[in-house]
Amino acid sequence: GKTTYNDKRLFSGQIDCDLSKQGIEDTKKVKLEDYDYYYCSELKRTHQTLKYLKGDVKYAIDKRINEVYLGEFQGTPITEESALLINKLIAENTGYMGVETQEHLDSRVISFINDLIDKHKKDDKILVVSHSGVIRSIKRNYLNEKENLSTNNLETLTLYNLTKK
Repeated sequence: GKTTYNDKRLFSGQIDCDLSKQGIEDTKKVKLEDYDYYYCSELKRTHQTLKYLKGDVKYAIDKRINEVYLGEFQGTPITEESALLINKLIAENTGYMGVETQEHLDSRVISFINDLIDKHKKDDKILVVSHSGVIRSIKRNYLNEKENLSTNNLETLTLYNLTKK
């Protein structure tokens, strides 16, 4: 959902910001089926999203599905130029300016998904509340979508019958 940092046009990355009023209202409008298991990242905006989606359900927290770490860019204003630079730095796998590499992000997300596959039965319904960087990683690694993915099409992602990487 939309955050207070989105409202201010700031990069959040792993900064622990809240959902914005608009994010809360948008989330309350979403109707979801019930799930057997729920997972959130460590960041409170995912906990808030789950609460507005499903009420007080028990959920596991896993740091491997935290948003991509944006290094020196976290908390800075979003511009077209800085957004392009961040995407380039992530993809180049250099770690320049403290930006998490795509290789590291993909490694932790694949580890999380592999653990879900090992832990749960094939017919278990699992809801994972996470972030756009994690969804991009899942799309790259499990759906063979290698091109640059815009955040406009990343709000929800439903996956079935994943196999381990």
